[in-house]
Amino acid sequence: MRLDLKNYCAQLEVFRLEKYLNQNHAKSLAEIEETAADLFSSSTIETLVKLFQESDGQTEIEQRARHNLLGIARLGFLQRQTKEISQELENCQKTVHIKFRDEVLTFTEALEKIAFQEIAENRSEIFARVIDSQNSCANLFVEKLSDLQKTSQKLGFANLQKLYEEITEINFEDFARKATSFLENTEENYFRSLSGVAREAELETKKLSSADVYFLREKLERQQIFSGQSLPALYDIILENFGFNSRKITNIEIIKTFEQKRTECFCPNPPEKVNFCISNRNGVSNFTEFLHCFARVNQTAWTSKELSQRFPEFVSSPDDCLPAAYGILFQSLLTSKQFLQQSIGIWDEKLADKIVEENKFRLLYEVRSEVLKFNREVQFFCLDATNIEELSQNSAVNFTNNLGFEFSKEQMLLEISENFNSQTRVRGFLFAYGLREYFIQKYDFSWWTSRKAFEELIDFWNTSNRYKAEKMAQMIGFEMNFDLLADNL
Repeated sequence: MRLDLKNYCAQLEVFRLEKYLNQNHAKSLAEIEETAADLFSSSTIETLVKLFQESDGQTEIEQRARHNLLGIARLGFLQRQTKEISQELENCQKTVHIKFRDEVLTFTEALEKIAFQEIAENRSEIFARVIDSQNSCANLFVEKLSDLQKTSQKLGFANLQKLYEEITEINFEDFARKATSFLENTEENYFRSLSGVAREAELETKKLSSADVYFLREKLERQQIFSGQSLPALYDIILENFGFNSRKITNIEIIKTFEQKRTECFCPNPPEKVNFCISNRNGVSNFTEFLHCFARVNQTAWTSKELSQRFPEFVSSPDDCLPAAYGILFQSLLTSKQFLQQSIGIWDEKLADKIVEENKFRLLYEVRSEVLKFNREVQFFCLDATNIEELSQNSAVNFTNNLGFEFSKEQMLLEISENFNSQTRVRGFLFAYGLREYFIQKYDFSWWTSRKAFEELIDFWNTSNRYKAEKMAQMIGFEMNFDLLADNL
């Protein structure tokens, strides 16, 4: 079973890498998925449930491993059972095109065009057409949500939310309540920050639409300063800051790609082979993705070989919180003036201060958005959530009030994640800023220049995803706390 999982994940990563590099596929996705038919079957799940319940004589590590295996099998079963409707939805979204003036745009092209529209009316017009085009697939999306709920019930859970609560061992409704208090505690700081960056972009905060989010992000990209060509060198610099030589970490292969690609990482044979594909796209967004992937490739590369071979379910964990957290930890370096100066070379004091404030806004906007998405998903996926129209309207009001941009109810279905990615990101922020504070207390604000700090990270990465984030935080010696997160954003 474990060997099947390891082989399946390896083939899937090879397929992703081949697609990313525009190479011919050794195997089709359908062929790869078919190799996992038994792994994601109801009979395998029944066997794993029995094994998990037979805890007598099991070591702690075996119990955790079986918990992960069971989660992986259940999610695989869920994906296979809803494959047909998922394909229909994907095909519908691919065929959608947006007309603007004399142009016919794809969904992605339309959003990119919004980002460069100086005239607010044009931004709003394009965005309205994007929403209309996506809503043509809304019925299929609702049907998919229904299928996900029914499949979750086949697995013995009241709904999809309860399945993910079992996997993450988190009470979502309790977590949502705590997250809501974070919105209240950061409200004043957020709207002050929004007012500042909007003023710099010559936007009126009283008239901001959700289309303006894309325009504002582009204004904050600072493409002339954040050159994608410098990222391979930044990889070396970060490791040198920690006192490590990148050339001695031979299991990470750097692949330089073009600006049409996003920076991504692929792990076909962890930890022995990890591919770090670095885009040369300019802008702070690519630097953010780069830092996030830097953490992910290093976590994988420093994973214990023995652990990876014996328990591949710790590498391919159904709970992706820790990889997200390490990524956010390094992403937060973009809010450090010292890091911007010493590692990226932004020596102008006023400019560095301004960029720090802009990047803090980006992070605060992101985490507040993720909290709102999580609260929305808890409502949408709970057993009694039958009135989608009402839920969409309430969610739109909630987003508008808490983010300062006008959202419509038609938007609310578009970004719902069936994987509850938002709770992964929010928990990731809690862990990342708890670990950041731990490092600051131990090594000062320049923890990213301490060899001992990196050696500690290697120790954490060595365990891969053996421990859930909350347990890992407890073992290190800090608490995942919304108050701490609010104080540091």
